[in-house]
Amino acid sequence: MIILKFNFNNKEKIVTAILCLIAIGLVIFYINALSIAKKFKDAPANPPAATTSLPSETVNEPASSTLSPKNTECETAKNYLVTGMSLSGLIEPGETVKIIKDYYNCHTVQRDDIVAYNYAGRTNFIIKIVKAIPNDVWKLQNTGKGNLIIVNGQSLKNSKGQEYVIPDEKSAMLALYVKDYPKIPDKTYLLLGNDPQGTLDSTRFGLVGLQDIVGKVVKQ
Repeated sequence: MIILKFNFNNKEKIVTAILCLIAIGLVIFYINALSIAKKFKDAPANPPAATTSLPSETVNEPASSTLSPKNTECETAKNYLVTGMSLSGLIEPGETVKIIKDYYNCHTVQRDDIVAYNYAGRTNFIIKIVKAIPNDVWKLQNTGKGNLIIVNGQSLKNSKGQEYVIPDEKSAMLALYVKDYPKIPDKTYLLLGNDPQGTLDSTRFGLVGLQDIVGKVVKQ
């Protein structure tokens, strides 16, 4: 603890002490800022989501769920109850799915896999479709009504054959990633829901790293 005794008859000492306290505060702030910057230096960018609520497919573990260990390294599975509408047409709210946690410790993420994603700030996993994988070349193409997502020369489509047309106001995050990563990096993926206008998916949080993919989702 630093104790400063002031001589209130000496204005210069008071001013000097105040300046010392300010300097100490600035040093502490600088050290904290460096620590935070170091923590996120090499992490994939996952900007915090806006507070606006969007439909998103999430999963909750049912009370009757049973643990089914097969191989604890990559084959441990649990049943989860689906909520939300973002995968409607592929997986409906109220359905039960199996999540094979750590599946990708032993397997490669494949295009069109349905995966559980650990989205920061959420207590439940969200489930999305893998629409682009490492080494894919991608871009946005404006149609005047929104932006197509072009991967390896083809526009992405949902399970109903509808092209993803992302409104301009929802395309800013994707545009940043396209600019920085026109070829998708190793262990990095584009995740989308089944809504062709985007949901709480990569249109909101950008490309995701393998470390945040919890496991593979299998329909029951």
